[in-house]
Amino acid sequence: MTRPRRAAGWAAVLALLLALPSIAVAERLGSPDRGPAAASPAPIDDAIVKADASPAAAAVRPQTGVSAQLASVAPAAPPAQVIAAAIVPGSVNATSINLTAEYDVTVRLNFGTRAFRVDSTMKVTNTSGASIDRLELNTIAARLGGMAITVATVDGKAVHPSVTDQTIRFPLGGVLPAGQSATVRIAYRATLRSDTAGSNWLFTRANGILEAHRWLPWISIPTPFDRPNHGDPFVTPVSPRVRVTIVSDRAMRWATTGERVGGTGLTAIYEAHDVRD
Repeated sequence: MTRPRRAAGWAAVLALLLALPSIAVAERLGSPDRGPAAASPAPIDDAIVKADASPAAAAVRPQTGVSAQLASVAPAAPPAQVIAAAIVPGSVNATSINLTAEYDVTVRLNFGTRAFRVDSTMKVTNTSGASIDRLELNTIAARLGGMAITVATVDGKAVHPSVTDQTIRFPLGGVLPAGQSATVRIAYRATLRSDTAGSNWLFTRANGILEAHRWLPWISIPTPFDRPNHGDPFVTPVSPRVRVTIVSDRAMRWATTGERVGGTGLTAIYEAHDVRD
């Protein structure tokens, strides 16, 4: 996608990762120091929708004469309770990328203060064929946003994740056997950068533009953020469904690879299927 700040006259633009269908990926992101490849926009309802060859992005523009008060919207409700006995006591010191996860997420952003808050609930099914006792989640907010985790639970029970580089090591509080499912919730707060130096353009509000790529903690394998100038700084599997509710502090015009499925006023809801990061 052409860098949003090239759009003349836009007061603010948000590039918000919603997930790009893997079959539509023509070229993967090569370096965090360069912008995404270009693609043609396609309108959906009131939103501007663009697909790019990097992880999916969304764009927003504040409308004039609109109150900047943040809407009060409840966090995304967790999915129905999974089988209580799915997590069993013990440890195996193992994880896998071969898991099936659906994501229901609420993002609250404040263009004025650069505040960025995420509350994500994942329905994770262990399709790896072996038992696991942790997840490894990737988010760029860990490196660029000063991320602070505020909620971490598995089937409603608190756990204590740790962060290394851009990877969240998320314990399950026991063992998740093959074929079983668990409900995993993680919430965090972060602050967008204020310039585009180096890789900051991936998570920033600068020059009247707000960009946030790879903000959703996604099942992955540990991959260094700092690396030679080739290849991707992340490895992520495909999710069958991602639903994102975006709540902004002012009216916005959005561009995203997700399909708009609801929302009014300061709230927009998008959904995508069979997508990666």
